Amino acid sequence: MGPLLAALLLQLSGVTVVFAVAAGASLWAAALLLRLSYDAPPRPSAPRETNLLSSAVEGVRVVRRNGDLALIMGLAAAQSFTRGALTVLTVVVAIDLLGTGEAGVGVLTAAIGAGAVLGSLSASLLVGTRRLGAWFALGVALWGTPVTLIGVFPQQVVALGLLACVGIGNSLIDLSGFTLLARLAPDAVLARVFGVLESLVALSTGCGAIVTSLLVDRAGVRAALVTVGLLCPILAVASWRRLRGMDRSIGVRDLDIDTLHTVAMLNVLPLPAIEQLARGVEHVDVPAGQVVFSQGDVGDRYFVIESGEAEVIGDGQVVATLGPGVGFGEIALLRRIRRTATVRAASELRLKALPSDHFLPVVLGYTPSAREAGAVVDSMLDRFTPRDDLGQPPQ
Repeated sequence: MGPLLAALLLQLSGVTVVFAVAAGASLWAAALLLRLSYDAPPRPSAPRETNLLSSAVEGVRVVRRNGDLALIMGLAAAQSFTRGALTVLTVVVAIDLLGTGEAGVGVLTAAIGAGAVLGSLSASLLVGTRRLGAWFALGVALWGTPVTLIGVFPQQVVALGLLACVGIGNSLIDLSGFTLLARLAPDAVLARVFGVLESLVALSTGCGAIVTSLLVDRAGVRAALVTVGLLCPILAVASWRRLRGMDRSIGVRDLDIDTLHTVAMLNVLPLPAIEQLARGVEHVDVPAGQVVFSQGDVGDRYFVIESGEAEVIGDGQVVATLGPGVGFGEIALLRRIRRTATVRAASELRLKALPSDHFLPVVLGYTPSAREAGAVVDSMLDRFTPRDDLGQPPQ
């Protein structure tokens, strides 16, 4: 809608009015953001004195050490380079190649926006997909292939359709790329990683515009379209196997998320918090008849049953039997007391364990989960209270 409105205003008034309307829209958007409120995920307090340069360097180091993050960043840079190129190419294509004049620039850009709307609607169907890497590769390819084809088939209708495909690709990149980065980067440096991304995007966008201007001047519009457009699809094909490997590794974590989501105390958490918990999951196998922990032990982990059954034994008597999707061990962690009962594997158990220093900040950091956790603990203690004085903190 923005480019179409700009094209209309250019015809009716002039450039000054276009800039004024754009500035007013930006201020309106900022005003709307002032009303935004959300339940932020718990994070450790930031140090009072933060060196901006060292933080930026640390973000670069994290990306450099993680090959998957570096690949996503590289492909994002290629896409941004093409985006910068399009800021030049849409102008010269409309004026020099298609002969549609200045207003035609707005129409071509609006085609990208129309494709983005269609892409956004389609992308909503991908929620829950376990092929983010594959969709990211497709989005990157769609940023370049249509540009090359415009150079081969320079007709207005064809150009509009092809640029709409670019918009679809942009939606796929936004959905899959940002999600992949959030799932691959460690929580402690996530903000720095996104800082690196934004800096890289700004730099590569500027480079794309400069390089394309020089290329158009020396080789012509059609040659520039073909050359610039080939960059993204070539890189997407070259990265396909690595991106699919990311999908497989993230799929393992998705199984952890699905299991954690079945626990009533954790089900009230927003998905990013569940994701944060899943990062710290440890897989524990317990043979039938073996004790997971004993009454009176110091608690250091929370457990969720993935498969098998467990018996809860209090003061020598079986007081409950637990099955898949049920968690246990929260009383000692939340009340800071010793284990109030023994848990023994009734059959071969496969558990997901969460260390207390990973479990407590997330669960207690959200009001709904903290309230649910308190209710669970009260219910468990109402059902069974140990005779021994295990309610005292360990010495």
